[in-house]
Amino acid sequence: MAIEITAVRFGGNRKTEDAIVRYQWLGLDNGQIGESDKPTLVEWIDKGNRAYVGSGVNRTDVGVVKPALSEPYLRTYFHGKQTNNLVKLPPF
Repeated sequence: MAIEITAVRFGGNRKTEDAIVRYQWLGLDNGQIGESDKPTLVEWIDKGNRAYVGSGVNRTDVGVVKPALSEPYLRTYFHGKQTNNLVKLPPF
């Protein structure tokens, strides 16, 4: 299954990838709209599911970052390079 993340919710004043606490998404296979908290979506992607931000030539992959001293979080990657597309999404 694959989803497109369409909006985010931050847990405070910081606007960084690790400060995102919830994600709104669109199922690319079935058009389902939903939302997930950070731990749930991290686990879902770790199980081999795919998430993206954007579409067409602007589509970027979403991957899991696992820092040594903090909780895992999501970050976008475009052609293997880290980007910050998640923080540019609208809030919900």
